[in-house]
Amino acid sequence: MAPQQPSLVSSILVFTASFILLAVIVNVVLWVLITYAGMGSESGSALGWMPPIIGAMMAGQRYGKLAGAKPPQSYSWMAGFAFAVLTMALIALAYFVMFQLIQTGADMSFGALMDDMGLNLFLGVFGGLFVLMWVLQRFAFSFGAGQAVKLAAMQAAKQKG
Repeated sequence: MAPQQPSLVSSILVFTASFILLAVIVNVVLWVLITYAGMGSESGSALGWMPPIIGAMMAGQRYGKLAGAKPPQSYSWMAGFAFAVLTMALIALAYFVMFQLIQTGADMSFGALMDDMGLNLFLGVFGGLFVLMWVLQRFAFSFGAGQAVKLAAMQAAKQKG
């Protein structure tokens, strides 16, 4: 069977499932560490980068396995863009849900956030984070595909000799 290029939609679905699963796992592990191991809540903040980056790598690995090659640059940039849009949407959704569930008495709505920061600063931070996510996820996707191709080549060489 000849290798085929997976559709962009299938890559997006793999990314979304991986992102959500990893986000849940990371948050459960952090909760356990904070609750039972005495770790400070600020200690795990760097782990927030794991779900979007590893999710993109997992989508790339699937691409590499199915296509048998790294994706074209245009496909990687488009996948990275779609992943960044999804990441920002899921972060906004999580922020909204947490705001609804916690209700600390403080106004934590997006409107209040924009009032505190100012619209220009808010859009600048949002835009900067979006571009950073886009570039990181594009390279993570391509890296994951490359790793899958290398692994398949090593396994094929091992079976030959």
